[in-house]
Amino acid sequence: MSYSRFSLIRLEKTLLLVLLITGNLVFGHHAAATEDAGTTKLPSIFGNNMVLQREAVVKVWGWDKPGTEVVLAPSWGSEVKARANDSGYWEAGIQTLGAGGPYELLIQGSDQIKYDNILFGEVWLCSGQSNMEMPVKGFPNQPIVNSREEILKADKPEIRFFIVPRQSTAHRHTDLTGEWIVCSPEFIGEFSAVGYFFGSELYENLDVPIGLIGSYWGGTSAEIWTDTDVLKANFADKDLASPPEDHPQPGSLYKEMIHPIIPFTIKGAIWYQGESNRSRSHLYDKLFSAMVEDWRLKWGQGDFPFYFVQIAPFKYDGADKISSALLREAQLKASQSIPNSGMVVSLDHGNFDIIHPFNKKPIGDRLAYWALNKQYGYDYLLPEGPVYKEMKIEGNTATLFFDNIPNGLIYMKAELDEFEMAGSDKVFHPAKAVVTRESTVQVSSPEVDEPVAVRYAFRNYPKATLLNTEGLPASSFRTDDW
Repeated sequence: MSYSRFSLIRLEKTLLLVLLITGNLVFGHHAAATEDAGTTKLPSIFGNNMVLQREAVVKVWGWDKPGTEVVLAPSWGSEVKARANDSGYWEAGIQTLGAGGPYELLIQGSDQIKYDNILFGEVWLCSGQSNMEMPVKGFPNQPIVNSREEILKADKPEIRFFIVPRQSTAHRHTDLTGEWIVCSPEFIGEFSAVGYFFGSELYENLDVPIGLIGSYWGGTSAEIWTDTDVLKANFADKDLASPPEDHPQPGSLYKEMIHPIIPFTIKGAIWYQGESNRSRSHLYDKLFSAMVEDWRLKWGQGDFPFYFVQIAPFKYDGADKISSALLREAQLKASQSIPNSGMVVSLDHGNFDIIHPFNKKPIGDRLAYWALNKQYGYDYLLPEGPVYKEMKIEGNTATLFFDNIPNGLIYMKAELDEFEMAGSDKVFHPAKAVVTRESTVQVSSPEVDEPVAVRYAFRNYPKATLLNTEGLPASSFRTDDW
């Protein structure tokens, strides 16, 4: 199958769905999504080649004529029955087995639907803005490191992916267009590079099928991915993003690109976003935490794992200004307050002139380290770099202490770059920083006799010089709150 034929198939399915739902305004999963009251329908997230979460009671839902009994007959187990309510909505839970397949699922209501080539494995949602969206083949004039080699070796039929199409309206919809695609060199170039590398790392280590759902849109803020009810309850209108005319409005992508796939059973989510929230970094911790909490509430799976990427260095409004450092600080705070979360530091993978770093594989791999460590029993695999803990001052020297350094710190050269020190005048000066045998960092500056505060890499385009022995970088940080 060629790319052109694949595009035509998707176009045909899109036109068919438009014909089915034109004229309907639907506001929740419990509303009918089709005008044909005698038709059995499931959302497009279900289909041939899909991956269902292994060893779980997976949610299956759809619509039919009110009162219709719907029988779900899985090839791997016993029948399950549901009945369409007064709105035509029905929902059932089906127990899946351990990793494997292929299986079939037959649904009999007013009509009969059959899904083939189903696998059981690990299902993850991949969401965010353009650094998550950036595909394996790269963006125009912006490559992915080793993309050709990665594409050529992507013959991995046990990895499947589903791309949620870009769509944004003022109404909350129950469905979307799309289909599950088997991973192959022919198609993988279109999927998220970070998502694919994350999934590949899981696949290579777990040896189970992997399902990846990609829902992303470049240039979007966290407000756009958050339900409007949550925004209204927690924020004033003046605090929210005012996107340009050609971008979605707050809440719109939640309605169109997240809500329709809830409550499809997932293992967890990975997220790469934040660049569009730099101007409101002081709100990001609260906003992001509220979004994650609401997604988990709507999914009804408890505090499922949520791993995310801290934004990378870029010149932004000036290499030495601190707008992105403030956003990274907010993301670090969020990682420490959101239950069952973890943050990947990308301080060592920025591009000065291009906001989309080229080397996405280390980022996908680091997200996988979080999952492997926290979800899959790889306790020995440290997923996180050094995290600043406390500072002690003696004379003109500040000693910094860190967590997540079981094997100590390494450094790129004898003296670490990117450290600054200030006294009570709040004026920061370049500082000398060295790693001690106790894996602390001692910081001093000839310009500061009585130090009060220290900052590391606290600007838009810093270099990563502080890492643990596992090679994972520390986040930018500051000891002050000025």
